[in-house]
Amino acid sequence: AGSVAGLRRVKNPIQAARAVLENSPHMMLIGEGAEKFATEHGVSLCDPLELVSPAEREAWERCRVDSHAAAHHRGHEQGTVGAVALDDQGRLFAATSTGGTCCKLPGRVGDSPLIGCGCYADHETGAVSSTGFGEAIMRVVLAKTACDFLRPAASTPARAAQAAVQLLAKRGKGTGGLILLDKSGTPGIAFNTPRMAYALVNPDGSLFAAV
Repeated sequence: AGSVAGLRRVKNPIQAARAVLENSPHMMLIGEGAEKFATEHGVSLCDPLELVSPAEREAWERCRVDSHAAAHHRGHEQGTVGAVALDDQGRLFAATSTGGTCCKLPGRVGDSPLIGCGCYADHETGAVSSTGFGEAIMRVVLAKTACDFLRPAASTPARAAQAAVQLLAKRGKGTGGLILLDKSGTPGIAFNTPRMAYALVNPDGSLFAAV
C-alpha cells in the first residue's frame, strides 16, 4: 500500500501515492517530505493556485462566515474521487483522492489517505473506495469493513456495500458512500446521500454511468 497526505503542490496525488507504494519501505508520507519524495520519482509539481476551483473558493468564503453553511457542506457536499479495478491477472486495486472537507483546521487529515478508511484492497475479498464525511468513515474504518462484509459465503457485493453504509450511518453517525469490487470483479455500490456519481467499465469495454 502507498499513501500521501498534506500535499500543496501535487496535481495528481494518486501518482505520488503510487510512488510510495512502488519505491518506499514506508506506507504513508506527508507534507514537504511527501512532495520531495514524489518529485524524486518523476511526479511533477504545480502552482497551488491551480488546485483552487472557483466553486470551492466560493464555498470556503460562504463557510467562513456561516457556521450552518459549513456544517451543511461537511455533511452533504463531498469532492472525493476514487476508483477500484481488477486486472487481467486477478489483482485488485483501490485509489481515493480528495481536497478535504471545507473549513477544516490546519493539519487535519481525513479518511482518504488512511488505508482501510478511504480505500482498501485485499486479494482475498475485494477492493473499496469510499467517500463522505471523513470523521464518520474513520470511526467505522469503512473500506476495510466493507471488504470484511464480503467474507461470508452468502454475501454479495451489493449486500456488503449496503451493510457498510448502514454501519456508517448507525455507528459513525455520518453520510457517505462507496464503490466496491469483489475478487471476481462483481461490483457493489451504496450511498446514503441524495446522490453519488459513479461509472463502471465492463470487461467488454462497455460503459455504464449514473448520478
